[in-house]
Amino acid sequence: MKWLEEGKKAALATVINKQGSALRGVGSKMAVSSEMEMVGSVSGGCIEGAVVQEALKVMNSGKIFIVDYGISDDEAWSVGLACGGQVKILIQPVKPNSRSGFSLEILKKIIELKSSDKSFCFLTKISEMAKGDSVIISDGELVLPKTRPHWMDNTLIEILNNLERTETSGIIKHGTCEIFADFSFPKQRIVIIGAVHIAQPLVKMARVCGFLTIIIDPRRAFALSERFQEADQLLVMWPTEALAKIGLNDRDYLIALSHDDKLDLPALKMAIERNTCYIGMLSSLKTRENRFEQLKGGGFSPYDLRKIHAPVGLDIGARSPEEIALSILAEITAFRYGEN
Repeated sequence: MKWLEEGKKAALATVINKQGSALRGVGSKMAVSSEMEMVGSVSGGCIEGAVVQEALKVMNSGKIFIVDYGISDDEAWSVGLACGGQVKILIQPVKPNSRSGFSLEILKKIIELKSSDKSFCFLTKISEMAKGDSVIISDGELVLPKTRPHWMDNTLIEILNNLERTETSGIIKHGTCEIFADFSFPKQRIVIIGAVHIAQPLVKMARVCGFLTIIIDPRRAFALSERFQEADQLLVMWPTEALAKIGLNDRDYLIALSHDDKLDLPALKMAIERNTCYIGMLSSLKTRENRFEQLKGGGFSPYDLRKIHAPVGLDIGARSPEEIALSILAEITAFRYGEN
């Protein structure tokens, strides 16, 4: 927006397909200005220079362009994509004075939806007829433009609903059409029980990785705002009360760090009951077994207990609070992307 306000042209480059070991995933973006400024990335730095040149052409032509870089592409090698991967990049010009394509109106709505933490899907038609048409859908409803384009039928809506459930962006082949569906979801939350030392570096690392962070601890001596200035929320409350207040749900990651059964066990119970996405518990093997026995006595099955990652964190030989926090976030990352 700033570039457009300064009278510059702009384009958006998006990874719409990836194969092999290319470093950036589908949906990764890079914005480019007419003065060759860049924000974001579509590779590990290999092809950004070449993409900037294509973006400048797109700004002048006003038409979208799709470019492929990969191991079989001599040009890709010349710009340094030596990692062995293949990427397909969609480059769209931002059209300040248009109501079609990737217009300024569309851009403003995307910014608005992202700032409100609402889920939405940005669709771009990439096949020849009506190529470049852009649509925003949120909560299953058309947001922009005001009228549904002819290629967006009920079958396509059903396909989008299935993709949304798995949070999968990508190219949809629908009849003779090809459409890129780019889903955006609210940031996921890491909810930490216990305002302990390990929680401090964990909050900082989690924020860098794109998570919202919530600290819960009724002990005022621990839950000091001075200790957790980077946390999105610090709740000096008992866990069950706080978790009910924030609406703990199946997209959340809960980490029990307090070492106190009065705090950790009620939080673990609620996390299981609410089918929380990921449940981690900092503990020794002995503490884990003792707590599991208590949870079984409370009516939870061995299957329920399998949801708890304990001792939490990947085994990387961590010793310091910072290293333990790193191991926890590493395990969360592996779990998030299906590697654990």
